[in-house]
Amino acid sequence: LSIRTRRPRDEMTADIALTAGADKDFRVKGSIAGPLTDTLSARVSGGFLTYDGWGRNLAATGDNLGGTEKYAVSASLKWEPSPNFTAT
Repeated sequence: LSIRTRRPRDEMTADIALTAGADKDFRVKGSIAGPLTDTLSARVSGGFLTYDGWGRNLAATGDNLGGTEKYAVSASLKWEPSPNFTAT
């Protein structure tokens, strides 16, 4: 398993994306990155997804088939105390 995140940036950046669809399909994700000090930068990302499902569950009316709700958060730091050394 390999998890790779985008590295923090030396300049301030931010982005957001929204998606809406049928069956109460809603997604939002975004990130913000930038310097915290002269040698330390950070990046934080997050997302949310909700989907009502593709079919009605007759046995449990409040629980549609295939529905989901998910949250995600990730963060990374970059420390560059000198031009010859960088730690992420």
